[in-house]
Amino acid sequence: MMQVDQDRNFSTTISVDRTPQEAFDAVINVRGWWSQEVAGVTDQVGGEFDYHFKDVHRCRMRVTELVPGRKVAWHVLDNYFDFIGGSLRNLINTGEGQPNPVEDESVPAHQHAATVLRTERSPQPTGPADAETISV
Repeated sequence: MMQVDQDRNFSTTISVDRTPQEAFDAVINVRGWWSQEVAGVTDQVGGEFDYHFKDVHRCRMRVTELVPGRKVAWHVLDNYFDFIGGSLRNLINTGEGQPNPVEDESVPAHQHAATVLRTERSPQPTGPADAETISV
């Protein structure tokens, strides 16, 4: 479940069938689950890394906390999303829209498949009152 507060921060908890250390190691290996195109340090406190996909998404993150087997924290230094006309922003603010609709074949298939699975598994918010807590 993703929680969004007034400061535009969020935290999430995901349950997986792995040991805490296996999950931790997987998360800090950003190139293994996000993209080989990640540039920078992802597995050390103070490390910074960049990711981009065409002009659709780019971000720069700083690793702020690592507690092996327990916690990974990143600070977003710079971020730009253009989820096709701002539909992610609309989903958060109004409860209407989809989190990453596919506009053309340029979105990698694994990202689209993950979005479809999340949408099918998770109830979507129904209006502004639900916008602060979003299941993903």
